[in-house]
Amino acid sequence: MSVTLRNEILPTDLTAMMRWLANPHVAHNLNEHRQITAELRQIYDARLPVLTPLFNQGGRFWMIDRSPERPVGFLRAVYGAEKSVEMVIAIGDEALWGRGLGKKALREALKEIFLVMRKESILVHIKHGNTRSHNLFVNS
Repeated sequence: MSVTLRNEILPTDLTAMMRWLANPHVAHNLNEHRQITAELRQIYDARLPVLTPLFNQGGRFWMIDRSPERPVGFLRAVYGAEKSVEMVIAIGDEALWGRGLGKKALREALKEIFLVMRKESILVHIKHGNTRSHNLFVNS
């Protein structure tokens, strides 16, 4: 399975993210604050014509797609000190966990972060016990 990173954020992406974050297994592994689903709902309800700039404030945000506009997760790189970014990666569709999609998305993101954005380091916060994320970053 191949993946692509898509920078354009669509209203349908918001509904997918809300669905993923409603899954306790997905939400448990993220360091995102608990109100993120409510904030996504407010953005969706506002019917904003352009969503991409909103998601790219303070960094870069990509939808992880398995095929064109078929999101399976998201990846965010938040600007940090000088030449660093803090990364959050999530495969939201639990049925696809363990199939290498996170690793493929991470490789694509590393190209963007190091070659396009010209950053020098990446910081990740992994919750204790999240062995999938730990293995992803240690083995990539």
